Amino acid sequence: MPITDQRTESRNYPLPYAGNKLPDDVERLRQALAALDADVAAVLLLLAGKAAAAHVHALGDISGLVTALAGKAALAHIHALADLSDTDVAGAANGQLLKRVGTKWQPSTLLLGDISGWEMTVTSMIAAQVAAVVGSAPGTLDTLDELAQALGDDPNFATTLATSLGNRLRVDAAQGLTAGQQTQARGNIGLGALAVLNALTASTQIGDGLLTFAKLAVAAVASQAEAEAGAASDKLMTAERTKQAIQALAPTGAAALAATGWLRFPSFGLIIQWGRYGGGSSDPTITLPTAFLTACYGAFGTPNEGTGNAYPRSVHTSSLTTTSFVASIRTVSGGGGPATSTAPFYWFALGV
Repeated sequence: MPITDQRTESRNYPLPYAGNKLPDDVERLRQALAALDADVAAVLLLLAGKAAAAHVHALGDISGLVTALAGKAALAHIHALADLSDTDVAGAANGQLLKRVGTKWQPSTLLLGDISGWEMTVTSMIAAQVAAVVGSAPGTLDTLDELAQALGDDPNFATTLATSLGNRLRVDAAQGLTAGQQTQARGNIGLGALAVLNALTASTQIGDGLLTFAKLAVAAVASQAEAEAGAASDKLMTAERTKQAIQALAPTGAAALAATGWLRFPSFGLIIQWGRYGGGSSDPTITLPTAFLTACYGAFGTPNEGTGNAYPRSVHTSSLTTTSFVASIRTVSGGGGPATSTAPFYWFALGV
């Protein structure tokens, strides 16, 4: 049976294996010990030529070190710029900088031309400052000349403005206006010759065109009940109250009792309307002869069984409004389902 030859990772020594026979692994262990003995002997030989960890050397024992240190400057030694081989500082003055000229650094005054890109830098800084001053001003007001023109080139603009404001009609405080100024103010706001309110008397007449609109207090307007009863003789009637009174008090009104008409009951406002559809469409929209004031409560159709109409018909209504409704005309034949019809029919509607 072949042996399994396992070995150590670093020095490749043979290792025993559980599946090997004992005589085979004994031989392999003997080989491993022999290799280990040789490696240990080599290490010991190398260690014999090494110095102890606590060993020290004098400077003189280090080859060339003392000679090298003798050629070095002292720790406190310093150099002047003139000692450098690539500088020439003769004639240097305060405020000058070193500038490279050829192979030497020489004292020189700094010029704008010595700064690369200075034009763009300065231009950008100026533009930024101008933008900060201008802010979001429009293009027509971003220069001093344009601002001066906008102020009318008036060096006393603040005084002029204050004077103008002082001549305006105030709403936040009292003003001592002359009679002429008061007349002018009333004319400017459209009051014309109308005097102040507390100067009106019972005999004062307000001419046409002097008063165009007045909002009355609620207590000054008759209620609907007062309008219908004809009471409250000291109150006014608005257009709304007048309409309500007419609708409530008008006698029964109706169109001629023909194919289309309407009737209003004066006591409670019920309106009955009627008419006849002459045919032509299966879902016609019926327009009422007069509009209901509030709502249409119902609309009804009666089939017109004229000549040639062999089957019973029905009329259904929908989409009721105060001005119209939609009628759907259907026929039913024996054993068949409903079908559309365009036949004439009569209708009537109820509402208020």
